Amino acid sequence: MRTIALHPSDPDSLTVGIELGGVMRSRDGGTSWLDHNPQAHSDAHLLLTNPAKPDRLYEAAGQGIALSDDRGDSWQRLEHGLDRHYAWAAAADPADPDLWYVSVSHSPFAAHGNGDGQARLLRSDDDGWRSIDGWPDEPRLRRMPYAMAPLPDRPRSLLVGLRGGTLLLSEDAGQSWSELPERLPDVIDFALAPG
Repeated sequence: MRTIALHPSDPDSLTVGIELGGVMRSRDGGTSWLDHNPQAHSDAHLLLTNPAKPDRLYEAAGQGIALSDDRGDSWQRLEHGLDRHYAWAAAADPADPDLWYVSVSHSPFAAHGNGDGQARLLRSDDDGWRSIDGWPDEPRLRRMPYAMAPLPDRPRSLLVGLRGGTLLLSEDAGQSWSELPERLPDVIDFALAPG
């Protein structure tokens, strides 16, 4: 199991993503499970929910990106605008559930290798994808974004952690970026708390 998404208002509803195993869901707190929906991707890396639209699920997977608006009963694959299909991390704006971001690369070897990650950070607010540019000191990302999250209580913000330990912050939905002075080991994931 790689990822667990809890429904924001129904504690008995949970969805899990299994790397190379698909997406499974439970409506009874995990007592019973519904197997993989073929519209979801089978190599689930990350599942997200959003309190502003509780039944919505976002999926970043090894084969691409998908979205569900009915707790995972059905999925829509979102391929428009993608030139890379290996998706890893994702984040959704808490105030605008249609605004979300996904990190992608050409392959797992590029994304997780020691060389150029051939990475992109994509943004969508309309079911299509646009590459985000404007990185500090570089025209493009060389390291894969492994973790990302909006700052609590700051709509349109996004904190991104790169493989290699760099932290980047946008306060305007990815239009501009600043590199934070903190240096970390490889950022695999993080959680942000209000305050």
